[in-house]
Amino acid sequence: VGVPGVLRLLEMVHRRFGRLPWADLFLPAIRLAEEGFPVSPRLHALLARERYLPGDAVARAYFYRHDGSPWPVGTVLKNPALAAVLRQLADHGADAFYTGPLARELVARVQAHGGLLAERDLEDYWALARDPVCVRHRGDRVCGFPPPSSGGIAVAQMLGILERKGIANFRPGAGRGGLPPAGAIHLFAEAGRLAFADRGSFIADPGFVRVPAGLLDDS
Repeated sequence: VGVPGVLRLLEMVHRRFGRLPWADLFLPAIRLAEEGFPVSPRLHALLARERYLPGDAVARAYFYRHDGSPWPVGTVLKNPALAAVLRQLADHGADAFYTGPLARELVARVQAHGGLLAERDLEDYWALARDPVCVRHRGDRVCGFPPPSSGGIAVAQMLGILERKGIANFRPGAGRGGLPPAGAIHLFAEAGRLAFADRGSFIADPGFVRVPAGLLDDS
């Protein structure tokens, strides 16, 4: 696994654009962790067929009863440990996650499962602002995340392919049972297949890999 980057990102964005005090943003999540929430039918069903969580002692103690069955629907799950972590983040910022006891515990858990994460990886992590990937599509400007994420380029490629192949010529709901026509489904699937082929071959972190130009070239 890589370094979790969301907290550094949120802190950077809050410093630039935030209006409410940082600590206030954590209060709803802290309250939910302390007061708990009822297990929903969906969560119960997911836990019943989950293969990996029962193998982790901490997760098993939280999500399952002593006999190994998931908590019944309606059981209130509280998470005081999570609330304590959130309070540290509220009081001390993202540094409370990337350095100190939390960072050491995270690294120890990852390494215990064969991971290569080190404390230095967490200490040296920072968020980086990048320009979005934007294309024109049928009069609109469509933007998405740039590399190292593949989403922006993949969606833009699919839109370009589908526009060139005339997917707009298929009437929505004109297929059997009100579904899209088979031709439209085929075009969408093939556009996705080609976009994901490029994704697997060319798109990675530009800090380490040169992402080739031309992936969004109309020609």
